[in-house]
Amino acid sequence: MTSVTKEDDHFRIEGHETLHARSVVLALRPGAAATILPDINTDALVGWPSSPVVVLGIGGTAEEVPLPDGFGFLTGPDVDAAILGCLFESSFGPGRAAPGHCLAKVIVGGTRNPGIVDQSDDQIVTTVVSEMERALGTTVVPSWIKVVRNADGIPQYDLEHRQRLKTIDNLETAHPGLVFSGWGYRGIGVAHLATEAMTITNRIE
Repeated sequence: MTSVTKEDDHFRIEGHETLHARSVVLALRPGAAATILPDINTDALVGWPSSPVVVLGIGGTAEEVPLPDGFGFLTGPDVDAAILGCLFESSFGPGRAAPGHCLAKVIVGGTRNPGIVDQSDDQIVTTVVSEMERALGTTVVPSWIKVVRNADGIPQYDLEHRQRLKTIDNLETAHPGLVFSGWGYRGIGVAHLATEAMTITNRIE
């Protein structure tokens, strides 16, 4: 999708093909949504805060990456650690790793340590493995590692967020049929997004 413009009682959607619709749901970050609405004043969509993160997949045999039963662990703001959270993917979802293997998903960065996204993969992996060993009390020697950087990162719902949502409500009211959706607005969890999807479905039926 490259642009969404209003034409009479419908929207014109440009992309790989041209489409026309009475309603358009923009499931994009606020800044990204602003770039495809050339006919609308989208100043209110620019500059919403977010924090960069790096997500790592840490895997190997059960001996290489010995994960306990459980969901994982989170670290609080007073903990001297780069890891924000570590999910034991293969423990709570056995099908997520091959038999006899373990898989963890680790998130680092955020508002606590945004600069870590500028470090090399090797630096980040060394830090993460060391902190996993400290948290788990055992040696971790992964044979499979995946590093995914997200410079846009996680939306931050600060004290100004309620006012930002009012600007979204005003845009939707001024342009009936235009709907803004996604984790940048009213919840970042899967449950929040599923609830919002049902609400939007009822609105545009």
